[in-house]
Amino acid sequence: MKLFQTKQSYESENNNGREQLVSPGEALLETPKELAERVGVSAATVRKLIKAGKIEHVFLSDAKRNPKIPKGAWEAFLEQNTIRPDVPKA
Repeated sequence: MKLFQTKQSYESENNNGREQLVSPGEALLETPKELAERVGVSAATVRKLIKAGKIEHVFLSDAKRNPKIPKGAWEAFLEQNTIRPDVPKA
């Protein structure tokens, strides 16, 4: 399986009726720069979150360089770190 594949190639390799993980043309992994551009933060911020272990990521080599962020990791980070206001109980 290729790491940077489109939905069409994913479906052709894994067409077993399960819900698809990606939309057509969407990658399964993003670089810090790609994620930063998509969500509107700096690549440095993404790299700091990776270094602090606050966002899911993978290294594709033993050198621990060029981290990749899996699809949904940013959304999971936001869910875990969103501070919700106290709502008075009625």
